[in-house]
Amino acid sequence: LSFGPIGSTRMACPEPIMQQENDFLAALALVNHYVVAEGQLTLTYDGGLLIFATAPIEVVPDNSSLEGTSWVLVSLGSADNVTAVLPDSTATLNFADGQVSGNASCNSYSGEVTLGEDGAMTVGMLASTLMACADEAMMQQEADFMAALGQVTSYTLSGSQLTLHTPEGVLNFEAAE
Repeated sequence: LSFGPIGSTRMACPEPIMQQENDFLAALALVNHYVVAEGQLTLTYDGGLLIFATAPIEVVPDNSSLEGTSWVLVSLGSADNVTAVLPDSTATLNFADGQVSGNASCNSYSGEVTLGEDGAMTVGMLASTLMACADEAMMQQEADFMAALGQVTSYTLSGSQLTLHTPEGVLNFEAAE
């Protein structure tokens, strides 16, 4: 295993965090082997090891935590090809009283949603307005969003990040400010 050029922001941190970050990035550039075992990723390089543990995903069975927050779509796609939303588009998602609603960028939509235990979710048939987007790429993104929303099987919620899972991919949202 080897990494190409590694980029990072130029934000300064207080010591010793800054030194730790510099050491980490230098070690990452030297990695030549990896092993995945027992929930850990171990990267080896001449002079040491970098060991990572899997981070648990918080599945929130308390469905009421979805309500009262407006969620904004940030990316969508298949598990191996997630794409950021177009810069001039805003797709939203809201939950209230067994309903899901929002704006898919050009059109408003609504439908029934069923939230089960352990993060299970199904979205019923969606109704939407029928306005055309001015931009063909935005129209395609909206069609992809609506199709994926209708295939949701579960969700995970971690802080201000909401991920809806479909058999073929994900819809990633952030809580609106």
